[in-house]
Order: sequence, then C-alpha cells, then structure tokens
Amino acid sequence: MGIMAYFKDVIADAVKDARIAVELGVEHGESTRIILDSFDGELYSYDVQPPPDIEAPNWHFSDCGGVIGYERWGNKKIDFLFVDTDPHSYEQTYLWCLTWFKKLKVGGISLWHDTSLVRKGVNVRGALLDFAKYHKADLKFIDEDFGMGIMIRED
Repeated sequence: MGIMAYFKDVIADAVKDARIAVELGVEHGESTRIILDSFDGELYSYDVQPPPDIEAPNWHFSDCGGVIGYERWGNKKIDFLFVDTDPHSYEQTYLWCLTWFKKLKVGGISLWHDTSLVRKGVNVRGALLDFAKYHKADLKFIDEDFGMGIMIRED
C-alpha cells in the first residue's frame, strides 16, 4: 500500500466534481492515479522529475517545476489543486498559496500533503495557517499518516 492510500477517499471526494485539476509534485504517480481514477476532467501535472508510466488521454504532464508551470498557465481558473512538492518548506508552500491557490475558482478545493511531517526545514502546516489568517480560505487538517491540509478558496 502506498503513502497516498490512506488519503484515497479524501482525494477522490475532493476532485470528483472538478473539470480542471492541477497537481504539483508527481514522483511515482500515486496521487496522479487516484485523481485520474476519480474524475473525468483534465489533469495538468508539474514535476522536475521524469513522469511515471501513466497513460491517460486527460493527463498532461510537464517536466518543469511549479513556478514555470504557473508562468505558462495564464489566467485560466482551476477547480482542484493537489500539492506534494519537495522540500515541503514554509517558503515554498507559501509561494504555492500566493500563486496556484489564487488560480482556484471560488469554492475550489486544494489538498496539501505532508502537513504533519516533522523534519528540519519542513513546515507545510505553518505556511497554510499563516496564509489562511490573512486570506479568505477555509482550512482544516487531517493529522493521520503524514497529514493532509484541505483549504477551500472563499473569495
């Protein structure tokens, strides 16, 4: 059973009504497969690592990081955002909040993996908490496994 197995139902429920989804961080494709199996929309994934062996007509992989992906994205809104990027730092997570989270439509759902991970330099939870304080976002956490943050755009 993979790392994402615990969160399979959470991911599937969050993405089920989405038409356009973005995934930052793919690695072995565990979350990618769950997302693709859970909805009929288009999934755009970004990672600097080579793509996993997944073939799906609605999957679009770009071998670039989230910053370059964001610059290429333009003004299109998204329905669902999944984030699991290394190094899971406060700065990187806050950057994704300021950029990709703002691409979510109002009511759009974002999931953030590794919110309970305790390791030097890792602070996904802290960045989400600080962002939610100053922006209109509904934030909650699931503290099982490595943790998952669920943040919904309210404005």
